Amino acid sequence: MKHTVLSLLAVIMMTVMLCSCHSREKIVYVQGADVIGSFQNPTPYEARIAKDDQLSILVTCSDLLLAVPFNLQRPQASMQEGGGSYSTNINDNDNLYYRVDSNGDILFPSIGKLHVEGMTRGELSDYLTNYLSSKGYISDPIVNVSFTGAHYSVIGEVNNPGIISMTQDRVTIFEALAAAHDMTIFGERDKVQLMREENGTQKVIRLNLKDPQIIASPYYFVKNGDVIYVEPSGTRAANREVSNLSSFAISITSILITIASLIITVTK
Repeated sequence: MKHTVLSLLAVIMMTVMLCSCHSREKIVYVQGADVIGSFQNPTPYEARIAKDDQLSILVTCSDLLLAVPFNLQRPQASMQEGGGSYSTNINDNDNLYYRVDSNGDILFPSIGKLHVEGMTRGELSDYLTNYLSSKGYISDPIVNVSFTGAHYSVIGEVNNPGIISMTQDRVTIFEALAAAHDMTIFGERDKVQLMREENGTQKVIRLNLKDPQIIASPYYFVKNGDVIYVEPSGTRAANREVSNLSSFAISITSILITIASLIITVTK
């Protein structure tokens, strides 16, 4: 009886070890990169303003009062009955933003409608700087443009799925996965799906992160609103079933060992 129980336990332990084994080829990124060598992405990435983006635009100069009409102002309650006032503190612009509308435009204070879709942050900053100085509004304007509220989502076989804020313009697919604490060992490295809206159309792009040419892909960099889905391996469900079976078998083995110990104790 004792020999039988120990044999059963050994079989269960071997099954668990086999289920936990994954070949190196299934979990390694950019395989063969050492053979290909280094190369540049043929389409250098620059984050460009798109519809529904949120922009923070702050205009400053040596005379702060001159910049006030060109910054968003936060309404403040007036102490006078029936009145209203607006803050003139430039710092109040910090939490205000412009949303790019469905036509790719924003309404800019004292200037009006501006078409900003397709511009980089630098291009918009240069445009506003030149406009304010050439029109004689401000002789020394400084215009700071930044994206606010930009984010992407990572779901599927990653260790920490969720919505992740973009703190910089350039985020690679690998940096996005790193922010989600990387894939689990069950994630298919060659079956990562990137869901992106372009020109009003939803696209689903399949990415192979084992292929070193991924660095040259136009989808190597993540954009605001992207959803990254890591597909589970075909054996994921099977492994779960085996894991459940192993747990059940271990429980049964523990019961059998207890019973065997009692029998041995009683028959002594």
